[in-house]
Amino acid sequence: MASLEAMAAKIPIPAGHQSLDNLILGLKIGLNQLGPDELLEALPGQKTAAFHFAVDDDALKVIDQPLRPSSREKDMAMGALEVAVEHGEYVIGG
Repeated sequence: MASLEAMAAKIPIPAGHQSLDNLILGLKIGLNQLGPDELLEALPGQKTAAFHFAVDDDALKVIDQPLRPSSREKDMAMGALEVAVEHGEYVIGG
């Protein structure tokens, strides 16, 4: 696997064409070459949907799903909130 990765690293990949990188990543995942933390870093997170649905008694129903952001998402949101407050204070004070 290391030799395959080394050979692939030498292949020039044009901007916007990362399919080869994705294939190599898929090989690593399939061969259990990535640890849990590396796997989480490599895979995109699930997007939070506005609504979740289920079929119950032959009827489509909306399921109430509480939002549980990951710690990384929470940190990013708190950082964005802090910057927004700082800019708001600047606008109000200016």
